[in-house]
Amino acid sequence: MGCTTVITDCIRVGARVPYTIDLSLFCASFWRPGSVFAASARVRPTRVRGYEFEAQSGGQTGAREPKWPQTDATVVTDAGVTWISRPISNQSLQKVITSVTWEAPAEVTVSGQSQVTANGEQSVSAYLQPTAAGQYTVIAWVTFSDSPNHVEGFAIELEVRE
Repeated sequence: MGCTTVITDCIRVGARVPYTIDLSLFCASFWRPGSVFAASARVRPTRVRGYEFEAQSGGQTGAREPKWPQTDATVVTDAGVTWISRPISNQSLQKVITSVTWEAPAEVTVSGQSQVTANGEQSVSAYLQPTAAGQYTVIAWVTFSDSPNHVEGFAIELEVRE
């Protein structure tokens, strides 16, 4: 169980501020050089957004990432793998968010918690409202589907001023 600071912000006492932690890239399965992928495996390119690619034939990828097409249902050959572009979805994720618990000091109110686990997006959100000046850390403890005990902490560090 680790904890990573993902947001640092300075806000005023009493401000009710929405924060979203986008974990989509943390959860995604990405193309890797020289890796073996089975037919029907889905990956996301490392530099192109908006599409994922489904292996039409299993095999080993090349040493360099292919030039990915930016249109739906377009085929690209990558050494021993033939990929076809698909709209981004949860099928290219290694894990999904199963739950989130927000932990905050007494001086920070957490409300409006939500999580999104659809259409290839994985994110958690909440409103934070501090009641006193100071420095505070709020942690979103996120549980993932890839292991029953896989929990990661994502911290929001706040400097609160009068």
